Amino acid sequence: MVENRGSVARMATILSCLGGFCAAPAQDLITPPVFAEKGIQALNPGPWGDLEYYVVNLEPPDNLVGTARDIDAHVEGTVWKFVAHTPEMTADTLTDAGLAPDAVARLTGDDHLRVNGAIVEIRPPEDLVESLAPQIRARLYPRIGRDIEGNVFRNFYLIPPGGIRSLAGADSGLSDRTLDLIERLTYPVEGVRAFSDIALAMRRAADETERRRILKTLLREKSFALRLKVSSAAEIEDVARYWTARGRNLDVLPMLKTIAINSEVQYLDIVHLLPPTPRKLIHTYPRRTMSVGWETPDCYWTAFNFFAYAPSNRHFDAAVFASQIQDRYEPATKPWQLGDLVLISDADTGKAIHVCSYIADNLVLTKNGKGFYRPWVVSPLFEVTASYARVKRLAVHFLRQKPRPKTLRVRR
Repeated sequence: MVENRGSVARMATILSCLGGFCAAPAQDLITPPVFAEKGIQALNPGPWGDLEYYVVNLEPPDNLVGTARDIDAHVEGTVWKFVAHTPEMTADTLTDAGLAPDAVARLTGDDHLRVNGAIVEIRPPEDLVESLAPQIRARLYPRIGRDIEGNVFRNFYLIPPGGIRSLAGADSGLSDRTLDLIERLTYPVEGVRAFSDIALAMRRAADETERRRILKTLLREKSFALRLKVSSAAEIEDVARYWTARGRNLDVLPMLKTIAINSEVQYLDIVHLLPPTPRKLIHTYPRRTMSVGWETPDCYWTAFNFFAYAPSNRHFDAAVFASQIQDRYEPATKPWQLGDLVLISDADTGKAIHVCSYIADNLVLTKNGKGFYRPWVVSPLFEVTASYARVKRLAVHFLRQKPRPKTLRVRR
């Protein structure tokens, strides 16, 4: 589901601090590799050692789904709200989107149209909604509900390139009829596939159980579970240089030394090699207790807390971002290192869009949205940038924490 990924003020503040930090076009940095979706596969070897991965599909727990935005979408049904419109303007919008004259006349008749102050509401019949061509949805839906918070036609569900079935897999619990319906209602939006007709899908569901399964499936996110293949003690020593992150993650040394001398240990889950905060967060969903007022953990909070023993809520504050970028970071150079901050921006406007943390082999730890329904996942960097395909030209900044100043020892 597409969400606001941090306040405009926060993004603008980060952007203003990049100054002379170099940026490169996303396509120049990340060549899309082919990742197998099934089984255990090897990644490219590197200073991080020999890593293997398998893909897990995460979905929000029942307690979160029960409070999701669209849990009761079937009650009211589909409503198109056109802000600052008159009935005549709404008819023109429908016509411009490509609807036939008879469909426009039907939708703007007394049976389906209602004026509510400065908002024109249309309650389209289900058969008409289902009959819309994807191109018409693509032109019409972005015009519905502008400036209305939580509007599903602008904050839509993302469908992967393989379609809803690639997201559902074999364990979604959804019927073929429901999956076929969602697939038919999917439409293109600037390089991605979108789904907004959640109300119709929920009304067609067999029962409450399937309605919950629809939401769980649409909110699924793929994550890479990683494990390190244990080598000889000498090789582990080389690997330790990478995972200790220039002295910022020394807590992993005892574990690495232990497995190096234990011949029975073949693999070590990468979670044991991450700093404390990402170690707790990876593959999980935020808890309600993590919010501060209206603020919830987002990609910026996550990236700036990567090496923190205990996460700081200062990173909800745009002014803190400014000082962090200016005082603590500098441009990174290849090879990329554990914890490097990867900031994605619009190459034309310079607007900051997203930030994540480098793990290894172009995999990053990312939180793709600030809501409770977006987990912390490990993703290929090219998939993260691909989710912003609506931006014509992306730039990727790699930033690294500056070396810690040496402390002067005073002899007593």
